[in-house]
This record gives sequence, C-alpha cells and structure tokens, in this order.
Amino acid sequence: MEVISLSLSMANLIRNLKNDREALQTIALQKAEEMNELKSYFLSNISHELRTPLNAILNTAKSMANDFKEEQIQNGSQIIKYSTYSLLNSVNDILDFSKIEKNEIKLELSEFDLVKTVEHMVNNFASEAKDKGLEFTFIKGENLPQMVKGDVARLSQILQNIISNALKFTNEGFVKFKLDAKKEKDNKVQITFLVSDTGVGISKEKINSIFDSFSQDSITNKRKFGGLGLGLYIVKHLVNLQNGKIKVDSTTGLGTVVTIDLTYENIEVKKEIEANAATNFYDLNGKSILVVEDNAMNQIKW
Repeated sequence: MEVISLSLSMANLIRNLKNDREALQTIALQKAEEMNELKSYFLSNISHELRTPLNAILNTAKSMANDFKEEQIQNGSQIIKYSTYSLLNSVNDILDFSKIEKNEIKLELSEFDLVKTVEHMVNNFASEAKDKGLEFTFIKGENLPQMVKGDVARLSQILQNIISNALKFTNEGFVKFKLDAKKEKDNKVQITFLVSDTGVGISKEKINSIFDSFSQDSITNKRKFGGLGLGLYIVKHLVNLQNGKIKVDSTTGLGTVVTIDLTYENIEVKKEIEANAATNFYDLNGKSILVVEDNAMNQIKW
C-alpha cells in the first residue's frame, strides 16, 4: 500500500510539474510574440519619425546650394546631402526589414519608362563616383523596351542598394553598370542589370551568407564602411518577390560582379501628337486646394 501510495504521489507530482512547465511555456510564447510586435511597432514608428526631419535637412541643403554659389557653401551642402541620403537609406532599410518580418511588402505594379528611370539614377551615381575619384560607366544594350509594367519603386530600391554598395566598397578603379534586355514569350521581357566594380571584394567564406540580415564581410569592413548590413538581405527579398534571380561573383581584392534578372511586361508605346510646351502654370478655375500637415517642418515652403 505504501508503494502504491508513493507511486500515486509521484505520478501526481510529475503531472503537476508537467502542467506547470506547459503553462510557463505558453506564457513565454505569449511574451515573445508581444515583444516581437512591440519591436516591429517601434521600428516602424522610429523610421517614420526620423524620415521627416531628415527630409527637412535635405531640402534645406538643396535650398542653400541653389541660393549661394560660394564654393565652401556648395561643398558643405554636398556633404549634408550625401550624409542625409545615407541616413534616409538606413531608415528605409529598417522600415523594410520590419515589413519583411511581418510579410507586409507588396508589389505595386504600374507602367513606367525603364530607360529614363535608370538614367535618372545613373546621373546621381555618376556625380557621387566623380567626387570619389572613380570612373563610372553606364552601358545600354540593344532592344531595350521603352515602357514596361512593374514596381518602379522596388526596382529603384534594388539598384540603389547594389550601386551604392559598389561605390562604397570601391576606393579606386571603376564601377560599371550595364542594362540589357531579352524578349520572352507572352509579351514579356527579361531585363538584366549587371553592376561590376574593382572594390575590396567578398571572401569565399562569406559569399554564401551575404544575403543574411545584419551581414557584412567582416567587423573591419563594418567599422570602415559603415552600414546596417540589411541592404542585400532586402534586395534578395525584393528580387524573390518579383520571381527574379540575383547572382554575386566576387574575388577578395579584385572586385565584385552582381547580376540581377527581372521580368517585366512590355508595354507598346503609341505615337502621340506632340503636346504644347510644358508650363508651370495650372489654372484651377477658381478652385482651392487645402493641404493638411501637422508637422511644422513639412509646412515650410521650399
């Protein structure tokens, strides 16, 4: 009887301990989910809060560059603009990282001029490369479509990250950007974006992990070049979201080649009668526009 009683007591104790452990695991899981939601909310909120003053700083720097032609002010304005763009890119990376974790990034398809979109970005990067003493070359292939249908904002984000990395990790030599196209079935066209540089390169040991979040080749590179290590992680996600492909070939000390293939719908462009010269004056026919903005910096007229 004593053995039976002891066995029953032990069984009851074990059952209670098991129930307590399951209850603690449930509480821990709930806490983890709450902390994850809090982290996502914080990242989204802080990103939005930082973007407004950064845009104000950027607009102020642009206004100074237009109003004052002194070389010292021009150079200072350039430094402010480059630094602000860098901060804005980091803020956008944080916000997109939060969206990726919550699976909230969706494509917004629209028709856009592929060549003009790319050329606009190239002009900005060419100036940055010149300031750094690098040779920047843009090569346009044949049979490029004029208009395509896709997510122009995400394309710009992908190219911004890839070309920025090429410029950041290249101290001497060149950065080349090639744009090419290949027609496919069902009025589709595959666009190939190829960016090559003579930068520091990526080691063989790290090449397979460069698309991981918060990843950089080494701590030394992180301290020297800065950055959050989120750019390629976001690029990979955006390329996958569009059923595209990305390939990275690199040799330490010699440089890196990044190849991205994205497929878009080719849009036929109809010839239109040439419109009258553009004007900055718009007749509202007596109507008024109410702009509502609660932030003082955004209320400033630039």
